[in-house]
Amino acid sequence: MSYIHINGSSYKSIISVIIRAYNAEKTIRDAIDSVLGQSYNGFIEIIICYDKGSNDRTYNIIMEYANRNFDNRKIIIIEHEHTTPFLALLEGLKKAKGDLITILDADNIFPKKYVECVVNYVVKMRHDKAFYYTNLIVANKYLQPKIIINREKVTIGKLLVKNLIDMNIMFISSNCLRDLVGALRSLSKIRYFEFLHEDYLLSLLAFKICNPVHIPGIYVIYREHGENITGVTYKDPIKQLFSIERSIKTLIAFYYLAGKSLIISQKVVLLASLIYRILLMFYTIIRVFLVVK
Repeated sequence: MSYIHINGSSYKSIISVIIRAYNAEKTIRDAIDSVLGQSYNGFIEIIICYDKGSNDRTYNIIMEYANRNFDNRKIIIIEHEHTTPFLALLEGLKKAKGDLITILDADNIFPKKYVECVVNYVVKMRHDKAFYYTNLIVANKYLQPKIIINREKVTIGKLLVKNLIDMNIMFISSNCLRDLVGALRSLSKIRYFEFLHEDYLLSLLAFKICNPVHIPGIYVIYREHGENITGVTYKDPIKQLFSIERSIKTLIAFYYLAGKSLIISQKVVLLASLIYRILLMFYTIIRVFLVVK
């Protein structure tokens, strides 16, 4: 087992990286290689949640990695029936054994020093039951940067208005994850909530259950390529409608799980946010009718 050395002290840290794989043959090599090639010399387990509903070469590609040996890296493949991104993620979260757990979408990448920089920060700060989040560089399909998004000064109030913390910029401590998974498991039994914004729900719950900590100056590369289910910037009204519907379900799910712990002002903001999204959904439906002829 490897150790991180900070100011003469040693800290052992196992990192779990969850990658969901559904029809991801075009990009998943880049995602896996970016984790395998991390400068961090500690142990990283890569949990690949393979959706058996895929109809491309995703399975063949991940099996190439499964049959290889890596120093301080281990690839775990979970095969599951075709399901939603939320339920697929839950399978990976339940399997993760790391001290820190993060998620990487199959079309995004970690810069080479990303994990090392995060771990160094965590070791220095030593927050208890922490939910860490970094920042985004939005790139095109060729990984050329388009937008830099910094996520400092996020609050629960701002989160209730807008989804600000993307799945790919999260690092969750194991003791925080235990409580999050417990809440998500109870939610997964209700079919209405199977398709929501899982990153939005995770961050909302983490801001109530755990200790949210922003890590400055560290970025994940988020790739937009036209096939994203949703995106940071998009103009397609169908995608917008789908995203609005998922965000409405997400806010309802959050209230279902944590409503009793919200103060009055937070409940008012949440209700206003729901009403705004419902109105926006009707407006977007009108746009869809104007576009589809």
